[in-house]
Amino acid sequence: MIDNTSPNTYDELPYHGISYTLSHPDRLATIAALAGINAPPVASCRVLELGCASGNNLIPMAAGLPHSTFVGIDFSQRQIAEGQAIIEELGLGNITLKHLDIREIDETFGQFDYIIAHGVYSWVPPDVRDHLLAVCKRNLTPNGVAFVSYNTYPGWHLSGMLRDILLYHTRNTSDPEQRVTESMALLRLLADTGSPKRTLFGNVVSECADLFHEYLDAAHSQGRHVMLAYDLLARVNEPVYFSQFMDHASRHGLQYLADAEFQSMFFWDAPEHVKHAVRTMTTSTVELEQYLDFFYGRTFRRTLLCHADRVVDRRLKWETLRSMCMRSRAISTDAQSELHSTTAVEFRGPNTGATFSVEHPITKAALIVLAERWPEAVPFEALLDEARGRLNRSEQHLFADQQQEAVYLGANLLKAHCYSRDLVDLHTISPPIVTTASNYPVVSAVARIQARQGNELTNLYHELVNVDPTSRRLIQHCDGTHDRTALIDAMLELSTALAVAPEEDREAQAPLDRDAAAQAVDRMVESLIRSALLVK
Repeated sequence: MIDNTSPNTYDELPYHGISYTLSHPDRLATIAALAGINAPPVASCRVLELGCASGNNLIPMAAGLPHSTFVGIDFSQRQIAEGQAIIEELGLGNITLKHLDIREIDETFGQFDYIIAHGVYSWVPPDVRDHLLAVCKRNLTPNGVAFVSYNTYPGWHLSGMLRDILLYHTRNTSDPEQRVTESMALLRLLADTGSPKRTLFGNVVSECADLFHEYLDAAHSQGRHVMLAYDLLARVNEPVYFSQFMDHASRHGLQYLADAEFQSMFFWDAPEHVKHAVRTMTTSTVELEQYLDFFYGRTFRRTLLCHADRVVDRRLKWETLRSMCMRSRAISTDAQSELHSTTAVEFRGPNTGATFSVEHPITKAALIVLAERWPEAVPFEALLDEARGRLNRSEQHLFADQQQEAVYLGANLLKAHCYSRDLVDLHTISPPIVTTASNYPVVSAVARIQARQGNELTNLYHELVNVDPTSRRLIQHCDGTHDRTALIDAMLELSTALAVAPEEDREAQAPLDRDAAAQAVDRMVESLIRSALLVK
């Protein structure tokens, strides 16, 4: 098989990087705390990203953590230059991007509290993979955490078949963009193939068709079709079994801390006899995680590593939450009416539909408080006090003593978090969230730059937020110099322009009048608040 992808493809066809929530130091520190590791404080940490591309993941972190230091390296000179231009525009002095080979990093680079290597391990030659883990050992502070993502078997066998097909199809094409174009054309054909499911091959093709559609959907998102060039057409792409990765990591003096998607470590949806059987046949956390991959057919992992001499304690303790902040917008239609009783009510996450049954009155009140204060992350003790204030203290038979109330609340919130971040999300820090609209609303400078390029913006929690095309344009005016009247004027101009020359994916609409424009601006500002995109 011939693969004509050149070594400098990232200079020819830059990778459209995005902010990656699970790699943020706050996420890593939170999971480390749950596993008994006191990771360095996020507000004043040192972060190294290997394979930082244009800094799309690292730059929002640096903007949000001004007292921390960030270093990114990448082998693509073009992408480093693009990232440096954004850093200069933002005026950030706490981040440096370097055009460098991973193999050039040594002890003179210093030590870092958090090391990130997202989308690198499987896509580089063996000696670079070895150096990557050597950096995670040598350059990591004693209680530091390293984040490494990679493709995994057994799930990636299916994607591997797709990769082989596309490599064959583009075997005589060397231009990276042309390879992507040809691959997308073939994907469309394969996705539309109606193969009978009565044969084993037919079932496989049917499953592949779903995979093809996933890649095609991604291709329509903000020019991210270049993902095909790297996810499937890369010169090197070496998936491994999780146990193989951990063997490699252990040879470098590193151990498994947790998965960055913490909830994936729990076998929630398996029958009890299956859980028992798997636990019986495994003798370590690594073995258990490997069997979870077998059961779920996992294709991709985000592994957190720490030094092998650290004591990892995975027995979850509610007390860990006492030093954390939490947020939630899970709702229950019955919580208010049953607030003063021990009747179970169901809270539901808005994104995944995950549910959590609650009987404890203090926990019901706390979840109501969090939903009302969204998107704030509320410290545990403050949340406990506010939840107590919501209840009728005359009904003493419903309440234990104050210490027991803290135990029940902490245990319930921790259990909900382990079910789904959509129910309760935990943090070690709380960003400066705006909850009330100002007459001069300000969207973060990072998000305003991102809005010039597309609809995916990074909020103050390092999450991706999709905004509509109209909001994307008006966000440029949310820089603290335009008041509500000026925003209404901008909305009127924009609606008139779209009525005359609508976008390709929008039909012409009548221009808004001033009242309608004012209502549209107010809705947009409220949406920006709820999305944690406004800054103080």
